[in-house]
Amino acid sequence: GWYPIANRLLDPIIEIIRPIPPLAWIPFAIVWFGLTDLAAGFVIFIGAVFPVLINTYEGFRNIPRIFVEAGKMLGCTSNAALIRFIAIPAALPHLAAGFRVASGVAWMCLVAAEMFGVSRFGLGQKIWWYYNLHQMDKVMVYMLILGFIGLFIDYLFRYGMNRTLLRWRQGEVN
Repeated sequence: GWYPIANRLLDPIIEIIRPIPPLAWIPFAIVWFGLTDLAAGFVIFIGAVFPVLINTYEGFRNIPRIFVEAGKMLGCTSNAALIRFIAIPAALPHLAAGFRVASGVAWMCLVAAEMFGVSRFGLGQKIWWYYNLHQMDKVMVYMLILGFIGLFIDYLFRYGMNRTLLRWRQGEVN
């Protein structure tokens, strides 16, 4: 979002890979890494990286020009200084949104990876186990557990971001 040349070079590659669903990468993950935690990590990474990347890009692209000009007037003369003191703080709400979406996608990818046999102990594996036993009541219980854990993680993330990096939006700049 800050360097147009990097955008022109990387955008086509990203836009070819981005629409591929993370679960479509599971066969490659299993071939490359076996049924290991690394395979699950790869699928989770593929699922989570694009929401962060796209939101970061949009955050940097949507920085008001007046912020950059004000930064230059106040002594930010290099790109590194402008990025550190102007661009990153201005893009933080976009980055936070990207991380929030990515955490949800990562959670879904983790459960899917567990269903495909990466783990013997995960909640996704339990759902698959009880599905095979046709005990749909237990499948529903585990689905609700997944939902409540996801809700808890989201609340924890939002609370942490709002109390630290985005505190200025609440007017609490002490």
